[in-house]
Amino acid sequence: MNPSIASGCNEPKNNDLLQDFLCLLQPEVTVSAPSSKQKKAELACSQQKVADTWSARQPERIYQFEPQLKKGKKAEAYFEDLAHVWIAQKRICKVEDVREIPCHRREDVDFICTLPNGRVVKFEVKGDSTNTGNMFVESHVPGYTLDEKGNIVERQTELGWLYKSKADYVFYCFTHPEIHKAYLMNMTKLAAWVDAMTLRCNFVHLSQKRSFQLRGAKNTKENDPNGSYYYGIGVIIPLKDVEAANRNVSAKERFLTIYNFEVNEEEKKEE
Repeated sequence: MNPSIASGCNEPKNNDLLQDFLCLLQPEVTVSAPSSKQKKAELACSQQKVADTWSARQPERIYQFEPQLKKGKKAEAYFEDLAHVWIAQKRICKVEDVREIPCHRREDVDFICTLPNGRVVKFEVKGDSTNTGNMFVESHVPGYTLDEKGNIVERQTELGWLYKSKADYVFYCFTHPEIHKAYLMNMTKLAAWVDAMTLRCNFVHLSQKRSFQLRGAKNTKENDPNGSYYYGIGVIIPLKDVEAANRNVSAKERFLTIYNFEVNEEEKKEE
C-alpha cells in the first residue's frame, strides 16, 4: 500500500489525525473477496506476502495460543483483500506486511500502507470469531508467573491493544461463519469514545444507561510448562452503539467504516 514505506522503526509524522486518510472512512461498504487463484495472481504481481484475538462469549474460558492465531490470520487475510481493493481504487499505493518485524510487533502494528501523497498509515488487525452483536476492546493485560508447584511467584501488567498499539487504525474483523463484517476505526478517536462511554455508563441516574460491561479472558502463556497465564481485560461494546455514534456526523468526526465481505463458495467450503 505504499510507494515509499517508512523503514525500520522510524515514526512517520501523522500528527494531524490523518486527514489525508479520511477518504477511506465512508458509509458502509461491501467488498467482494477475490478467489484463491485471483489472490495468488495479484500477490505475485505486487510481490506481497499473503499472510490475537479474543472472544468474549465465555469469560471463564481458557484460550490457547495456536487456535487464536489461526483466527487472527483469517482476519488478516480479509484485510489484505480490502487493501488490494484500495490499491485498485488508487486510494493507496502499496501495503507492507510488517507482522514479523520485531519493532512493529512490539507496537501492535500489522500492516503499513502508503497514500498517494507519500504519507504512511499503520493498521492493527483484530479477529473475533463470535456472533454476539458485541466487540471486545482490550484495555489492560495482567499476567501471572507460576512455579513448578503452581504457586504465583510474579505478576506483570501491560496496556491492552486500545492504548498500547501504535497503529492509526484498527481493522476489527468478525470471522464467524454467519457474519463476514469488519469495522475500520480510527484508534485515537475510538479510545476517546470508549473512555467517555465507559465512564458514562457508571452513572445510574442517566436516562440512557449503556452497558459497557467489564470482561476478561484467561489465556495460557505459550510454551510455559508451569501453566503461567494472563488475562485480556476490557469492555464489551454493543455494535449498535458503535454504529450509532457514527451516524449523522461529519467526515471529520467519523471514526468508523463498516465493510461487508462477500464470501465465495470456495471460501465457504474452507469454513
